[in-house]
Order: sequence, then C-alpha cells, then structure tokens
Amino acid sequence: MPTKKKEEKIEVKPMPIVEPTRSRASAETTGGVVPAPVSRVYSSRGLEYLFMVLSLVVLTIGVALLSSDIVGYLFDTSGTADGPADWLGVEAMTAVGAVFFFYLWSRLRAAEHVTPSLLVDASRKRALQRGLIVGFVALVVLSVAFVYSLFDILSQASQTEKSHWEALVKSFVLLGIVGLAFALLFNEERKGN
Repeated sequence: MPTKKKEEKIEVKPMPIVEPTRSRASAETTGGVVPAPVSRVYSSRGLEYLFMVLSLVVLTIGVALLSSDIVGYLFDTSGTADGPADWLGVEAMTAVGAVFFFYLWSRLRAAEHVTPSLLVDASRKRALQRGLIVGFVALVVLSVAFVYSLFDILSQASQTEKSHWEALVKSFVLLGIVGLAFALLFNEERKGN
C-alpha cells in the first residue's frame, strides 16, 4: 500500500531592507555629506559636451588665426597668409568649427531645458572643466605676450617699428577671442552649481 508523504511548506520571508549606516565621526568630518564615487566614463551627453568643447577649441583657433592674418594684412606685413585668397584653409576651419559648435550647443541647451538634471552630470562638468583648463593656459600665455609687446613698445618709444604695433594689436585681439571662449565655457560650467 502506498504511503502518503506529508508536504512540507516552506515559508519564504522577504529580507528586510537595511540602509547603510554612517558613523557620527564620518558625518562630522565630511560636513554631513556622504561621498559618492564618480564614474570615469563619460555619459552619452557628457561625450556630446566634450565634442562641443573640442569644436569650440577648433572655432577659437580658426577665428584667432583668421584675425591674426587680417591684422597682418592691415599692417601690410608678412603674416601666415598673403591675403584673402590664401585664407581658405583658415576660413574652412572656422566654418567647420562654428557649425559643429553651434549645432552641439543648441542641441545640449534644448536637452538641458527638457532634463534639468543634465546640469549636474559629472561628465558634463568634467568636459567643461577640461576646456576651462585649456582656456586658462591660453589666456595666461596670451597675457604674457600682450604685456611683453607693450613693454617692448614702451622701452623703444622713439624707434618703434610697425611690426611692434602689429604684435601688440595681434596679442590684444587674440586675448579678446580666447577670453570670449573662456567666458562662454565658464558661464556654462557655473550653470551646474
């Protein structure tokens, strides 16, 4: 005769969710802020911000070279190009940089309006800060060039040549162009705070 086995019922109880605790000492030393690990990989939007910064660098270099050539042409000295016919490469660089920059900038501005949390994205901040570092170094170098040109003119007041004035105007114009790009990036980066 077959025997019947008793079916044993096993109760499965859900595990309670336990929140991680912090010690009082760690909360006091960090000012109440819990440190969070930051990813080293760019998000897809962060990569777009990096491309925007790179296209701004290309645009700034193109505008700087073009304005330097124009100043050299106006002072009638030998610049990197002899005239408007020889500026095609620099004009192409400026146009390509402008198209990419303004496309990415407008696309990311629209995305920021739709998703405001994008403003605090770590990848965005990292990309913009890298552009700010490059811009700051360029500003320092161009400031040194401007002050050097100014001191060169002041030290030779009676025998200043046209090339000295050209160097002063070029460094001033380049300082303005790089300063505008730096201010744009600085304002973009500050929006996230």
